[in-house]
Amino acid sequence: SVYNLVDATVRVAVALLTMPLLIRLIGVDGYGLWSLASAVIGIVTLAEAGLSVSTTVFMARDLGTGDSAAMSQTLVLTLGGMVIVATLAAGILWLAANPLLQFFPSLSDTQRDWAEEVLRLSAIVVWAKLLQQVLMGVEQAYQRYDLMNALNLLLAIITNVGIVFVAWRGGQLPAMMGWQAVTSLVLLVAHAGITWYLLKGRLVRPRWELRRALEIGKFSGMTWVTSVGGVLFSQFDRIIV
Repeated sequence: SVYNLVDATVRVAVALLTMPLLIRLIGVDGYGLWSLASAVIGIVTLAEAGLSVSTTVFMARDLGTGDSAAMSQTLVLTLGGMVIVATLAAGILWLAANPLLQFFPSLSDTQRDWAEEVLRLSAIVVWAKLLQQVLMGVEQAYQRYDLMNALNLLLAIITNVGIVFVAWRGGQLPAMMGWQAVTSLVLLVAHAGITWYLLKGRLVRPRWELRRALEIGKFSGMTWVTSVGGVLFSQFDRIIV
């Protein structure tokens, strides 16, 4: 709880410091487009379908019983499922970037071009974030909230400071989202490294079992409903505004 609280508190502080600077640098219109892209990222990550929570719950249970075969099944099903989901979500967002902007007819041609490129770059962010969630699920199962939060906080600070720096140097919105895409991929690799370290020495092999898949699928579906409500209430109003 302490690790999560510190992470959340510092993130809020960083946001309060960077948002006014960003608005001053890119203007209210630019920040509106940036908020649109951020909200879209938040909503599209709903595609995770509860797999991140399932990873933590089932991996923790497998660790408790010491069942390496069950652990292998959990990891294959959740990570493999998330790779499919993340790829589909990112692909749909990439293709839907232009049609989505038809709902905003007041955008100028320049703004529309920027927004389209930003949304397509955000597809990379979505792909990386979705895969990160399963890897963080493994870290939580091992109760390594210290590593998880420290890494997330460090990259969040680097991402926000980098975005402000890009804007200060005259970079446009696509360059800012490009920076976020790069840091998201770096964070994905870092979480993959931590997961590999935690699993090192365990006999984790590709395994598949229908009963296990149905069990994880049922649990994921139940937890996904809660996630949908939380994201819609926290992000959808931003798109309306």
